[in-house]
Amino acid sequence: MKKRSLLFVLTMIVAMLFTACGEEEKPNPFLGKWSGNMDLTNSIVKEMVSQNESLKEYAKFDKLMLTLEFEFAEEEVSLQMNDASAQQFISNAEAGITDMVDAVVADEAAEYSVTVEDVYAGMNVTREDYIQSVIDAMHLEQMINAMIEAFELNGTYESDDEKIIVFYEDNTYEEMKYSFDGDKLFITVSDGTNEYVIECTKAE
Repeated sequence: MKKRSLLFVLTMIVAMLFTACGEEEKPNPFLGKWSGNMDLTNSIVKEMVSQNESLKEYAKFDKLMLTLEFEFAEEEVSLQMNDASAQQFISNAEAGITDMVDAVVADEAAEYSVTVEDVYAGMNVTREDYIQSVIDAMHLEQMINAMIEAFELNGTYESDDEKIIVFYEDNTYEEMKYSFDGDKLFITVSDGTNEYVIECTKAE
């Protein structure tokens, strides 16, 4: 049997130690606060048209977006909706509804060769009151409040090369696809029907 050299064994141990020291642990790329916009314009227009096909040419909404704020620690993550973006969402939605009503009534007036004022007089309502009634029927405040509550989440997370899995405090979990492009983090969330890609930038 060949005798093992003590010097050889010592050399191998030293080499292994230096190799281990040289393998630095990769930093967690998620750490920190991230903010990104979720554009709901297309899905909301699609839902409106699915309920009333005649609105297809009139539903011309713009920038129905909400800002989501993520904060990642080593193992924990929190998520909430930016309140200012919620108010801006309502404002943009109301502007879109106003334009939609104006366009529908204008076409109605043109079809019957009457004025817009005649159309409203026939319904025994003012333009402002009619538009407000349509806005009220959308229940925007209730919808936003429900979304704010739904997006106030805390939990732990783990990730692989393609997705983040978040385990929430209510014993539910969610898988979200992600990718990095430079200093941007792209998170894809789904409501079961639609997917939304949130382009996030890191907070200073």
